[in-house]
Amino acid sequence: MSAVQTWMREIFGTAAHPLTACGFVVRGCAAQRTHGGTLQQIYLQANRHNHDDFGSFFVNVAITFDALRALDRGEAVPGIVDWCARLERLVPDLPASWELRKSTDRRALAARLGAALHGTLELLETVRSPQDAVAELPELEGFELVLRARLKYVSRDFEGALADLVALERMFPDRVDIRAIVKRENLSELEPRTR
Repeated sequence: MSAVQTWMREIFGTAAHPLTACGFVVRGCAAQRTHGGTLQQIYLQANRHNHDDFGSFFVNVAITFDALRALDRGEAVPGIVDWCARLERLVPDLPASWELRKSTDRRALAARLGAALHGTLELLETVRSPQDAVAELPELEGFELVLRARLKYVSRDFEGALADLVALERMFPDRVDIRAIVKRENLSELEPRTR
């Protein structure tokens, strides 16, 4: 294990204390918990250009929804994630990547990351279901509208699901076929509405 990987584990182990208090299990540079009908994960991702004693990492926040696994008829591969965002998308004024070198004050970095994770935890506490995700997650845009449509669909908001797919088709008229999405994503209740 490189020095950077060791430092990442050290930093995350310290920063993750607010997570363990809320039911997350921490292993290495990752934490996860079951929360309502979701599996929530927070994990560090090493930059692929790291050296042994200098590098950086990213912080990812991910959610998997039980209701979407059921919609996929159990066809999901292990480890699938429905929604994922970098921490800086959820907490303002954070760096896109966190730099590490021998001279880095790892205690201060862990404290800053811990504070950011605490803020993210407030958001994750509110997301226990697809309905919560539609209401609480940051605005989904572009092709993330397929996810929002799926979340609305399993929440039985068929009109809202179709509206998201129509909005996506308007954004990318040459690349989006609503009927193909409806079929691929098992959104059978929307089929009569797309004719």
